[in-house]
Amino acid sequence: MTNPGPLTGHVVAGRYQVGRRLGQGGMGQVYLATHLQMKRQCALKVIQPVLEWEPAAVARFQREAENASRISHANVAQVYDFGHDEGTTFLAMEYVEGESLAALLKRETTLGPRRTARIVWQVANGLGAAHHLGIVHRDLKPENIMLTRFRDWDDFVKVVDFGIAKAITPGTEPAATTSVVIGTPDYMSPEQFLRPNVDGRSDVYALALTAVRMLTGRLPPVVGLRAVVPPVQPEDPVRLSEMTPAAGWPVRMFETLAKALAWDPAGRYPTAELFAADFAAAASEWEPPRPGIREPWESRLEGRPSGAAPVLDRPAPVPGRRWVVPAVLTAAAVVAGVIWATRGRPVPPSVIRPPVLTRESDTTSPVGRVVPVAPPVVARNPSAASPRPVEWGDSLPVLKRLTEPGPMTDA
Repeated sequence: MTNPGPLTGHVVAGRYQVGRRLGQGGMGQVYLATHLQMKRQCALKVIQPVLEWEPAAVARFQREAENASRISHANVAQVYDFGHDEGTTFLAMEYVEGESLAALLKRETTLGPRRTARIVWQVANGLGAAHHLGIVHRDLKPENIMLTRFRDWDDFVKVVDFGIAKAITPGTEPAATTSVVIGTPDYMSPEQFLRPNVDGRSDVYALALTAVRMLTGRLPPVVGLRAVVPPVQPEDPVRLSEMTPAAGWPVRMFETLAKALAWDPAGRYPTAELFAADFAAAASEWEPPRPGIREPWESRLEGRPSGAAPVLDRPAPVPGRRWVVPAVLTAAAVVAGVIWATRGRPVPPSVIRPPVLTRESDTTSPVGRVVPVAPPVVARNPSAASPRPVEWGDSLPVLKRLTEPGPMTDA
């Protein structure tokens, strides 16, 4: 058997037959295993024995199991199981038969705009599902983007390794201090070096850096720690203009990446999907399409103006809501109370509010146009200089965003 490891041939937790070793990292090793009862292959991550007595390392494993198991999306590797067995802490997850984006870039160096956009689009969809649940990856990089084949897709994406992901819960204290830097430095957003609590815009920053890496074969000249220490100015931390390949980039592509890589999170795209949509539109202008090839974003971006959100499929209302019956009963009680209170008494004129009408010109119909009276718009944060931009997560569910990609070729 090739690539044997210490656990090769063993049975873990009485149900996982361990096969060859797939890889090894600082935290532990990954094996190809088979669930004995379900006959299903999986990737079994096992923590290093020397780290078994490190509470932080074990907590990271458990956090990955908790976070990733909550995300239900085709572009996120699913977690099946987590446990301990005779001194072995393991994590069973979906086995992705393919290679990492890092391995692909090592072999091919650069990718074309459209191929890059396909990968960015899928990664953004997976991140969007995580962000909707309040989970921030915090360590997105080519090594954590797996590529496999699915139906007629050659670069089907699976985002992996939510080991240092953090679930954002309002009102909770940060789990780490400001002295702890979590992530891979070259792909970390500036705010990750400065504070422990970050949101999904940090993943947008890392995804944009990954896109630059795919297009050019290297990272911008000012990233990581170089983006937060003097004398670098925060207005332009990555200096895309200094990259030779950037000289031939379309303006739209340059502007899209520059916005996603803004030093201040407030200047970035509020969601990963918005960034991916603009990136896909820019890539479509840059590289002409191949005959007969339909990109996964085309149906979502048709008729979409620049900067607008892609058209999403709104899910049907969920039947059986618990608040429906109480709401109906409450409304009925209010109506009954009003009828009883006004019974036998004339309704005062002040209660009758005619619709607000606007006068039209003499050439129009004498019947006025009804103008609904709308309440004044109140900013979410009255103390701020300007209201926070509305994000997709405020009103649109994202768990069903593109979980079933369409075929890459026309039928």
